[in-house]
Amino acid sequence: MRGLIFKLAGGAAVLIAALIYAFEKNKAELRRIKKCRAVIGFIGECKLQIGCFSLPVRDILDGYADRWEGGAAFIAEAEKTDVGEAARRHSRFLLDGAEERELFTAFASELGRGYKGAETARCDEYLEKFKKLTADLEADAASKGRVRIAVSACISVMAVLFFA
Repeated sequence: MRGLIFKLAGGAAVLIAALIYAFEKNKAELRRIKKCRAVIGFIGECKLQIGCFSLPVRDILDGYADRWEGGAAFIAEAEKTDVGEAARRHSRFLLDGAEERELFTAFASELGRGYKGAETARCDEYLEKFKKLTADLEADAASKGRVRIAVSACISVMAVLFFA
């Protein structure tokens, strides 16, 4: 009887650990999506400020510093040095995925190097790329999240049945 109780307790521990893993993985994917949305907001703000007010990049960064959660260090360095270099240094803190980091670094290294029309077109191009990437991440997160939780629960139940 005591052995059965220990086996069931172990199975419950495996179930809890598997579900915690699944929920943490889902939370990490949602955080990745949130960071992509923050970059979309930043690029949209750059497009707006360049298109409507013809502001230079330094002024855009200065006005956006307090509105980007997690982007303060990037903006502070970008105001002092080159925006592209600051993006290379801080992209691993701003974004979780390699594809997003490459896109953001490419955008930032080109920012402020052209005239108004070219700059707004570049902002549009990167906005579309980030929106598509974010939509793909959202679709993957929704489907993988449900599957991850179901598989974790099934594996845990199977472990309990196998060892009981």
